[in-house]
Amino acid sequence: MKNCKICNNEFEQKTLRGSEQLYCSDKCRQQGYLRRKAIATIGENSGNMGLPNKDSIQTRPFTIGEVDRTNFANFSHNPIEQLEKTYEAKTEALKWEMKFNQVNKELEEIRQKNNILTMQLETMDDEEPEESGNFIAGVMKNPQPFIMGVNLLFDKGYEIYEKIQSKKQKVANS
Repeated sequence: MKNCKICNNEFEQKTLRGSEQLYCSDKCRQQGYLRRKAIATIGENSGNMGLPNKDSIQTRPFTIGEVDRTNFANFSHNPIEQLEKTYEAKTEALKWEMKFNQVNKELEEIRQKNNILTMQLETMDDEEPEESGNFIAGVMKNPQPFIMGVNLLFDKGYEIYEKIQSKKQKVANS
């Protein structure tokens, strides 16, 4: 008879072939696997989280469902608290990264608007002053079209004046 490494119950080995049977049932075998995996993981991560390495962990037989907290009793950092702090730090970092991306996006939009306004300003500077609405500056820059327009108005105005005068004389003569 042998004792199970998990529940310490006595059992009889089922077969003599293969490796030696260490556990009384599949449930205890699964518990043993999980325990070995936890010990290996803790040993690998002990430098990062203040956890014990695999050589300092005390093992003893447990009943199924029992939790052994003796390995964590002498540590200043609770691994759950450490994981929570890590999660909070990652969440905070992601929040700031999202804010950074949003600000960069807004900055790019402002740069595009600035480029559009700069191009519009440059085209306004290139236009003739008459087109931009500054009449006096246009006349000062090139007075010839204005003078020709004034002469045309005087000529037309004189023609209209003569027609009105001739009509007045016809009315006065009749």
